[in-house]
Amino acid sequence: MRKFFFVFCFLFLFCVSAKAQVEFDVDRNYQTQMITGTGFPDYPPFGYPSPNKTYGFFDSIFNFVLQDYAKSANFLVNYNINGSYDQLVRNVRGGKFDFILGAYSSTDKYAGLELIYPALINNPIIVITPLYSSVKISKIDDLKTLKGGIGTYEHLSDFVSQQVDALSVQKIEKPYDLYKKLFMKEIDYVLASEYNARILLAQMGLRSQVALSSSIWSMPLFIGISKMSRYRDQLRRGLTRLSSEPQTREKLIKILQDYILSVEEKNSGVVAPDFIHDK
Repeated sequence: MRKFFFVFCFLFLFCVSAKAQVEFDVDRNYQTQMITGTGFPDYPPFGYPSPNKTYGFFDSIFNFVLQDYAKSANFLVNYNINGSYDQLVRNVRGGKFDFILGAYSSTDKYAGLELIYPALINNPIIVITPLYSSVKISKIDDLKTLKGGIGTYEHLSDFVSQQVDALSVQKIEKPYDLYKKLFMKEIDYVLASEYNARILLAQMGLRSQVALSSSIWSMPLFIGISKMSRYRDQLRRGLTRLSSEPQTREKLIKILQDYILSVEEKNSGVVAPDFIHDK
């Protein structure tokens, strides 16, 4: 009888240990836990305000990644984009938020965050010129003899910032003012994130009036995890596994393309500004 008791105890402990190992492998919480994230407050398609209360009035093409992960790990995701972007990044670093959707490697602003590899997407920087401009740009060195502009709303890696600073480039706050300077020939070209620019140009009715170059710099964009988060290791394991799956990147690219296409279709009838007669 005593021998049977010990055998029973051994089998019970073995089963408990095996169950715990399964739980560890899938990193699924027994009870629903809340995690809080943030991102670019106004930098579509990577982050922008939304009327959707489900996601804390925040939307991003990255949202599905966190939602898929949260469903498998039994997390509830909440977003917060209240405050300046720099403050939001500091909140992630300090552990107030668990993660951020969109961060660059080798960039001081994101020092102290743990980046999830591989990057799911790149944020390409392109050159924009008026459609029938006489300015010809075939290589980056051609920009050195020209006057350019870039929006202060752009989010750049430190490497790209250094490249931009080496050129004669004005930093302009509002997209309207930036493109007005371009069409008034006060500058020769605009440097911009391709995806964000496509959205802004469509909204302004300018997409058909400009030429877009191929990518001149490409910035891998990561999900960043707070090293102070109580869920740091769990988030790293789960998101790394999800980011490594080819279908995740494929789905993200499809969502990106669909979003930009929807913006362009929605704004197809927008009349471009008359910059020449603007006062």
